[in-house]
Amino acid sequence: VMTSFVRSVLRYGRNSPGLFGTCTGYYGMVEAQGRGTLHCHYVVWLKEHLTPQSMAERMSVDRDYERAVIEWLEDIIKCELPEDETVVPKTVTRPVLSEPDPRSRQPLDTSVMSDTEFSRLFSNDVRILAERCNWHVHNHTCWKYLRPSDKRSDENCRMRMDGITHPTSTVDETGSITLRRRHPWISNYNDVCLYSFRCNMDIKFIGSGQGAKALMYYITDYVTKAALPLYEGLAALSHAITVLGTTDVEPEMSDVSRLHLVRVVNSMMGKHEMSQQQVMAHLLGNGDKYCSNSFRPLYWGTFDRYVS
Repeated sequence: VMTSFVRSVLRYGRNSPGLFGTCTGYYGMVEAQGRGTLHCHYVVWLKEHLTPQSMAERMSVDRDYERAVIEWLEDIIKCELPEDETVVPKTVTRPVLSEPDPRSRQPLDTSVMSDTEFSRLFSNDVRILAERCNWHVHNHTCWKYLRPSDKRSDENCRMRMDGITHPTSTVDETGSITLRRRHPWISNYNDVCLYSFRCNMDIKFIGSGQGAKALMYYITDYVTKAALPLYEGLAALSHAITVLGTTDVEPEMSDVSRLHLVRVVNSMMGKHEMSQQQVMAHLLGNGDKYCSNSFRPLYWGTFDRYVS
């Protein structure tokens, strides 16, 4: 699926542009959810895009450029259902989900239908998929980082799905773009990607202003977070300490400390649960990332001592 995304959607290395423009680079990080489901977070670079600061400066003086950027973004990032022409009220209820599950159906066979018929069926398929995959409903994970005294409300949802709508796209004084959002509970998606991959997705533009800074912080924090969740690490550490506490040894203290540290680390790694999907991905050699460039490790300590 991921190689098909790069080949057919991004069209990296091809002579013609892809769905979003001419892709000059990409980096995808594979992650497993708590239930073991694999998913991928991509950062995509596009040709001839201005730097964040240059984009903010140009949009502040060139309204035609600002309008062109917004039209492009509204074309590739959808924040509403296909037929939504006006703002949907916050009180809207989720429709009864259709059966069979649209995620298990094959895409339309375009060889046996006209362009008009395909366009109609495509919009209907996207609507059903968006209702199934991208309609946000609050659950406990939305508020799992809140303090006990904090209110479990729309405003405190960590997914930032607060039900607020925007009838038009706007640009603030920092150059941050707020896209049109006609539906209060449909998270961002691209219609072609949603139709092709038939699963939930999210898509965001890293442009300029405070919004871009927040996204860059989020991406950096995400790709550098520990692979072992805190609750698993603490449980494994507790188990290791319990086991080591029953060991009766009397070598040198330095040897004891070293031995205990090795046993603690081994115990923590041994207690780290792996899903069937993660195991199969490793056995098939799929790796944990997809990237367009090759990298070499940088030993920062050695580099820092050398330049200092």
